[in-house]
This record gives sequence, structure tokens and C-alpha cells, in this order.
Amino acid sequence: MSSQNEAIAEPKPVIKCASVYKIFGEHSKKMLQQSNGNVDAQVFQDAGCVVGVNNASFNVYEGEMLVVTGLSGSGKSTLLRCISRLTDTTAGDIFIDGQDLVAMNSKQLIELRRNKMGMVFQNFALLPHKTVLENIAFP
Repeated sequence: MSSQNEAIAEPKPVIKCASVYKIFGEHSKKMLQQSNGNVDAQVFQDAGCVVGVNNASFNVYEGEMLVVTGLSGSGKSTLLRCISRLTDTTAGDIFIDGQDLVAMNSKQLIELRRNKMGMVFQNFALLPHKTVLENIAFP
């Protein structure tokens, strides 16, 4: 039996994104630092930068499903590419099962992708006789 004085463990997120930014352009990091995180897409565009992800923060817990929706060009794929680290973020933190993706080296990323995630790319032809899960699991 547990004591009433024992603290109840808070659930830890499977995926945690905190203040994630992806800004494309030569001076993106400098512009982001100067803006103090208050990104005005037009100001960045005038400086030759394109804002792909603007301050995305969320947690996904075990058993939850996250749906990312938005208009074409709104940054959905860019966000997912940041979460898988196929694209490096400009700023922010991303954790998978408590592991810091931004700090991982190539070998660690390969192992994480191999064991913790499945990806189906937009231009990839899915196998029509397989379910979504079977397509993702297919080697």
C-alpha cells in the first residue's frame, strides 16, 4: 500500500516540443534573437527569411493521438520534419521519451528513428493493399 505522503508521479510526455521555431534564410537565427521570439512573418520575409514554424509548443502523452491540420504551406510538414530532425530547428527544444533530439548526434538519431518512429513521406506511394499501420511498419 502506498502512503498518503507519497507524491503521485506526473505523466511524462512521449513527445515534447517547447518554443520550436524553423525559419529559413541566411540571417534567420540573428533575426529570431533580435525579435525576442515575437516573429512577424512579413518583417522576416522582407529580410529574406521564410517562417516555417513559429513558436510551436505542445506535449503528446502515451495513448494520445495528435492531429496536425492546416492550410497548404502553413508549416505542418516542416514541424514534422523538425520533430524527426530531418530538418534542424532554428530554436527550441524537442524531446522524444525524454531524449533531447537537438543534442543527438547522427548515430543516436538513426537509432531513435529506427526504434521509436515511423515516417511516410508526402510523395511516397503507399501500398494500396496494406493498412496505414502496415505501410508505416513496412521496411
